[in-house]
Order: sequence, then structure tokens, then C-alpha cells
Amino acid sequence: MPEKMFPPETLRDYILKNSQSVPGYLHSGSMAVIWSLIEAQDELAVTGDVAEIGVYRGKLSILLSMALNAAERSFAFDTFSHPEGKLDENEAAYIANMEKFGVGSTTRQVYRTDTNTLDEGDLLRAIGGVSVRLFSIDGDHS
Repeated sequence: MPEKMFPPETLRDYILKNSQSVPGYLHSGSMAVIWSLIEAQDELAVTGDVAEIGVYRGKLSILLSMALNAAERSFAFDTFSHPEGKLDENEAAYIANMEKFGVGSTTRQVYRTDTNTLDEGDLLRAIGGVSVRLFSIDGDHS
């Protein structure tokens, strides 16, 4: 089994109590399903990076990143043009939340982009053609 970047207790604590400190829209039922997927992937030794389109302040990105094994990465795609704050403030809040929960700059790759303008080749180039085992798509709610 690959070496985990975060111990299981860190993931559990984030889901059960610490995620409440991060602004965002992630229901407890969704967290439970994702937690179950992470555990199943661990049991089956499924490896690969994680990614999210529409990261807001990082609530789900942190959770996905806590599934990572050593040397895997977390990818984030967002315009950061949310009503709360300016572009730089929104991106900075995302990065600060990731750092707060131990997802450092060597682990994460952030793309400020409108994914409506990306095609599959753009996306594959951004993630380096590697396999992504968990990919959340939650951008542009219109």
C-alpha cells in the first residue's frame, strides 16, 4: 500500500469538525460519500492525483488532498471571481486554507482559468497527462 501524505485521523478530524472553519458549500452527506470513496480506493490500492473545478475557498480541495499518497498532487481550477472579495483575495484565501491544513505548494497546482474555455487537451496538459482518481466538477452554477 502506498504511503499516505496524511494519516487517516487527520482526514477524519477534518470531516467531523475542522471543515466547518472553511467557507464553502459541502454537505455532510457528500463528505461521507467521498470519505467512503477514499477508503475504498485505499483498500484497492488505487493511486493518482486529485482535481477540482470550482474550488471557492478550498473546503472540498482540502478533503480531496487528504486522500493523497506521497508524491501525488492536487489540482485546482477556478476563475476566483466569486462575489466575496477580489480575484487576488479569493485565490489568496484558497491558498491560505490549503496551507492551514498542510497542503503545501509542492503538492498543489492552482490554475486561475475559466474552464468553459478549456478543451480536453488543455486539461490534460495542465495535469501533465497523469491519472486523476478523484475529480470534482462544481464550477459555474448557472
